[in-house]
Amino acid sequence: MKANFFVKTAAAFLAASITALSLPFASFAETTKPPAVTEPTGPSLSGTAFSGGYTVNINRIEKDSKFSLEANAYIPISNFSAGIDPWDMVDENNIFAFGVSNESFSLMDTSAVILNPTIIGSFLYITAYFTDITYLGKGDSFTYNVCYESGGRSVTVPINISLSECAPEVGSDPSDPSAAKFALASSNTYAIKAGEKGSVTIQLKNLNNGNFANVAASLSSSDGNILVETTETQTSSSFRPQFTFSVSAPATTATGIYNLTLNISVFGANGSELSTGSFTIPVRVESDVVSSGLTVYSYDVSKDEVKSGDSFELALTLKNDCKIDLKDVKVKLEGLDSSKFVLDGGFSTKTVNINKDGQAKVTFPLVACDGIVNVRESIPVQVEYKINGASDSAQVFSTSVILQCKPKEKAPDEEEYGKYDISMTDYSFSSNAIQKGTKFNLTLTLKNTSSTDITNARVSVQELTGSKFAIDSGLTYRNFDIKAGESKSFSFPLIGCDGISSMREVIPVELSFGNVTSTVYTTASCVPSADKDPDNTVFAPPIIIQNYDFGGEYVIGGTAFPLKLTVQNADDSTVIENLKVTISGGAGNGDSGVAFSPANSSNSFFIESLPGKATTDIEIDLLPRADSKPDSYPVNVAFEYEYIANGKRAKGETVTETITIPLQQEDRFTLNPAQYSESVGLGEMVYISTSFVNKGKSAVYNVTADVEGEGFDKSQGTYYVGNVNSGSEEYYDVQITPNVEGTVKGNIVVTYEDSNGTQKEQRLPFSFNVISYNWGNSEIIDPGFGEDIGMIEPGMEENGGFPMWAWFAIGGGAVVIAIIVIVIVVKHRKKKRELEDDDEVI
Repeated sequence: MKANFFVKTAAAFLAASITALSLPFASFAETTKPPAVTEPTGPSLSGTAFSGGYTVNINRIEKDSKFSLEANAYIPISNFSAGIDPWDMVDENNIFAFGVSNESFSLMDTSAVILNPTIIGSFLYITAYFTDITYLGKGDSFTYNVCYESGGRSVTVPINISLSECAPEVGSDPSDPSAAKFALASSNTYAIKAGEKGSVTIQLKNLNNGNFANVAASLSSSDGNILVETTETQTSSSFRPQFTFSVSAPATTATGIYNLTLNISVFGANGSELSTGSFTIPVRVESDVVSSGLTVYSYDVSKDEVKSGDSFELALTLKNDCKIDLKDVKVKLEGLDSSKFVLDGGFSTKTVNINKDGQAKVTFPLVACDGIVNVRESIPVQVEYKINGASDSAQVFSTSVILQCKPKEKAPDEEEYGKYDISMTDYSFSSNAIQKGTKFNLTLTLKNTSSTDITNARVSVQELTGSKFAIDSGLTYRNFDIKAGESKSFSFPLIGCDGISSMREVIPVELSFGNVTSTVYTTASCVPSADKDPDNTVFAPPIIIQNYDFGGEYVIGGTAFPLKLTVQNADDSTVIENLKVTISGGAGNGDSGVAFSPANSSNSFFIESLPGKATTDIEIDLLPRADSKPDSYPVNVAFEYEYIANGKRAKGETVTETITIPLQQEDRFTLNPAQYSESVGLGEMVYISTSFVNKGKSAVYNVTADVEGEGFDKSQGTYYVGNVNSGSEEYYDVQITPNVEGTVKGNIVVTYEDSNGTQKEQRLPFSFNVISYNWGNSEIIDPGFGEDIGMIEPGMEENGGFPMWAWFAIGGGAVVIAIIVIVIVVKHRKKKRELEDDDEVI
């Protein structure tokens, strides 16, 4: 906040008075100045980095494929000590990464987004996210550079990784351009039942009618979910070579799609190897074992309300519905925010065994820290387990548990949130029964929920690889500009593919703008692909949320509201029975936590029967968290039900739909009464002072102050205050000079934008009486110390003149009084700033 004119003027007067009177204030300040504090040398990054693995968003990278890559790296920390905040070591200015285009890969944008850093042991673990990478079909070596500042110098470390998903062109030997190039003749998904054997017949096709003598092929599995019984290599000289392999799935393999790898070698007439290649062969396993059947069934906190300094226990109960015994289940408090909670001894990972249809409990001792700022805080939980003990691939799921907390009365202000944001407010599919070959449209509605216009944004539909869905025509993305508060809709023509395996399939949508990238999810109602089998399988009827209403455009934090849902059985004929609907709040973006909870009611509903195409209405009162940041928060609606298929009762998969509800906070931005003199002289400067207090839970933005009225001149124009955070106070001082006698009226006018981006105005009136001191006498009375005050001669006091020491006493007294007043004002303002600074430090 800028210093006001009164304080500046008073400070200047004080300095002049000190100089004139030769007071020893300046030397006193110098002698009492605190000594400089030398900060200890903190941790820094060493001049090296190590590859930490990678993930790509497609399973097979062929020539001209476009894909995204997350590459991980470990950077050793010098002078390591526990408790380091990675954000203290990393910001957008001192660490970044960029990829290198070469003969294997071409990058449209070589720069990468650095995702959340983490301290792991004595390493800084970072993730670099690259987009729009094109594979050129040669080799598999991807190179990128990690650049950072360390020890006063810039460090650039190249990292090379080999992408095993790359499929170099078969038969691309430039020495023999006529060599045959082979590919799969079809993209079948083979089926097998757990505990049984089956056969996989694979046929290749000669893409270029090229020359070859024979093709050798072998089939392999990467884990124990699918076993290849035919271990020997098979050969064929046919123009369309065909190979049959015997495979099996252990009884412990869960329902799902698993990949086998077909490796081929193409030989010429002289026996030389012309080329090699590999292909992914998907196999669908049908099983009674459920891969996602392990859940955090319940949890218990040893204290009803947790506050800073409390020691407490968090007990988690896990339930095994996987239809198989589970061994070595790892339960982790992954990503625990150490500013809010830390372990009170022991490890953050615990391992348990859980019998089939059984339960197990794990307990973590914790301590609450000073960073608790919300009445409900979340603790992240990650569970990792293996369905098949011999499998190298693990099932992992994450959830959060919510603790009732008591924050400190003066919680630190957090950074502004949501001032630059695009949210998906709605989506729809043109078909409720998407299956292989179904053409349909995915329509998205996006809204700029900030008060800032956004340009060069992109919406991109992900995972259109041809496995489950593909683009039917056009591009998978749209570039667009969107004004503040504006909504735009986009439609993508898609087609269902053979890999649809569930009646609910998720299609991710990526939103990117500026340096921000986020992913939202849409859920499509599908008919899983199935071979013509003798069992005449009837799939579970899809259940959907037909519409919902929460009473307006948004809800207010701390104020309960009714949520009304209309649920429909989207099947034509199959009856849904014993339907249980559970409604719960979901975690918001970043660390925003869960915003909604039931208000004095159960969150579960039971419907005995719901015929085909029938609907039922559900209503529940939800309470938004009083301290949630303005944003759109999710509400999860879970469906559990049974149905009758071929005369038998079956249980459908648990389906979870997510809806979003915008949440705003009540505007409690207030102006305190103005302070000024009630009576002033004509032409005298009048000081008017007021302050603004933000008593609301959200910041207000772009605050400006000005003074309006007639009968006076103002010394300054509109004053820009900026943003005022929750719980903060700002001051506004203005000087005006009246130019008419009588009553002068005016207003202090304050404009601002609330958390929803709506511009508002508040007016604070003032009035005072203006008096002229000219009583019609043109003679100015000389008080006796006019122009000749500096010419007083010695002895004048003896002749009846006013003593010189008395004049200095009067002048010195006036200065002292002014000093006292100014010191009081400055100390008051200084104290206020110190309190505000303390709040920020906390």
